[in-house]
Amino acid sequence: MLDLSFGFSGLDVQNTFEALGKKGRTQYIYSSLVLDTVFPIIYGLLFLALLLKLQEERSFILSLPFMAVIFDLCENISISVMMSADMFKEISESQIFFSSAFNQCKWVLCTLIITVLLIRVGKKAILGSKNV
Repeated sequence: MLDLSFGFSGLDVQNTFEALGKKGRTQYIYSSLVLDTVFPIIYGLLFLALLLKLQEERSFILSLPFMAVIFDLCENISISVMMSADMFKEISESQIFFSSAFNQCKWVLCTLIITVLLIRVGKKAILGSKNV
């Protein structure tokens, strides 16, 4: 699965494309567009709920889960478009680049959100205060 790695190259896409075969790519598209659409929405809402529970008030920080979900959905769509090609050589380098960029943005944002959550929990534990 391309979306589980932090970025991917043309060779990674080609290896996945060829390893899956036509039937596997069809299933990949289905899982990416249907099943993997629900997951980002769930983790985005979870991250947002945790931030709010920890009394985060900065709008930029509160927007991070939304941005992560958007990048994840863009990644899912772009990977599905690549996997719908009949032959690997129909996939352009720019498609691979943008798909990988969406992937990397998603992972950076998720890591940033988790870091913010850990810092907030740590501050709350150390200070023992409700208003961290």
